[in-house]
Amino acid sequence: MSDDKVQVYIFQRSGQNPDGSPYGIKMLTFLRAAKIEYEARPFAEHQMKNAPKGKCPYVKKSNLNGGKELADTAVIIDALVESGMAPDFDSWLSESDKAIAMAMRALLEDTIYWYCHWVRWCTDQFWSKTSPAFFGNLPWPLRPIVSYMVRRDADAQNRAQGTGRHSSDELLKFTEQKLKTVSTFLGDKKYMMGNQISTLDFSAFGILANHMQGPWEHPILDVARKDKRLTDYVDRMRAEFFPELICETEEHPSSNAEKSKAS
Repeated sequence: MSDDKVQVYIFQRSGQNPDGSPYGIKMLTFLRAAKIEYEARPFAEHQMKNAPKGKCPYVKKSNLNGGKELADTAVIIDALVESGMAPDFDSWLSESDKAIAMAMRALLEDTIYWYCHWVRWCTDQFWSKTSPAFFGNLPWPLRPIVSYMVRRDADAQNRAQGTGRHSSDELLKFTEQKLKTVSTFLGDKKYMMGNQISTLDFSAFGILANHMQGPWEHPILDVARKDKRLTDYVDRMRAEFFPELICETEEHPSSNAEKSKAS
């Protein structure tokens, strides 16, 4: 490991997003906000061989979790805060505000996330765009084999969660209702909870940026793209934490580990 930086195992960069996964975006944004140096390892390098929960992202650092891989962004963030490596971005919130932030995070991660997931992974129409966006760096013949297996599991997860059992029109209506709630809650605030960043922002940025970025053109994704409050919010977060990606508009996945610019 380079100078024992946090190793972050993600999928791969997608356009102006540092990862194609909203949870990868969430994790990388948290690390930059916490000024923790890291190296992002794309899927082609690790292929989730050591992923403890079969999920991306996961991390590894010699003085975290006994030097073993650690998965799930909520678990990773808690571990970094509890170890003293990262600040508690929610320390300024009241107990009632923390409860509200937790409810909003659940809305984003446990509901809204699955709508974009359905478009990308569960529709034949868009699978031809999802596969190269996530697995484009894999060598042949691994690419079709791995992408098929991951898609099969993703489709099963979406149906088990319940989203995949609805029609496209029903999902569009749900998306409009839920994103209107997020937009109304955000209002004219700089961050989700006010003028200071909180853990909720890492989730919100990841989920919303994931809806807005990429080659997928679908009414479900257009809901976020047409909401000025939400697009302005995503633009602010990207400018603050990933300014180097703003001017690069085309898909440009990298096969090399991304060097963190955190200092």
